[in-house]
Amino acid sequence: MRNHYTLLTAIAVFFFTGINYVYSDSLYFFTSDRIFVPTEASVTEARIGVTKYTDSKFLELNIGATVDVIGLNKNKTDYSFGVDFFTYSNLRSEDNFKFPVDAIDYLFGVNFNMRKSIKNGYEISSRFRISHISSHLQDGHIY
Repeated sequence: MRNHYTLLTAIAVFFFTGINYVYSDSLYFFTSDRIFVPTEASVTEARIGVTKYTDSKFLELNIGATVDVIGLNKNKTDYSFGVDFFTYSNLRSEDNFKFPVDAIDYLFGVNFNMRKSIKNGYEISSRFRISHISSHLQDGHIY
């Protein structure tokens, strides 16, 4: 069985390498250049940061990322498959620098992206996302 996986891997590497040389296309993994650039102000986009609300004892902690895992460049069109994951945490500020977690919203999922070059250096891009969002009260929640 192990030989079958080795043979399939060798064929896949040979196939994709052959495509790369013949058509000048490329297959890539884990690039920092995302095909779809998300909107910065959207609440459903991953970000990292802390927000302290001045009118209350609460603060928000955001931790997350969107990563393109694998991509293909073919005929001036880029395709990629990626993952999204983040948490939005609502924390309560208490004495002695303690921050009990009141509630957390989670999102995790996959995305499929496409970017195509059009006339005069312009590009058009799109994203299809499948994700799960859930909210949970945590141990630090005061009822």
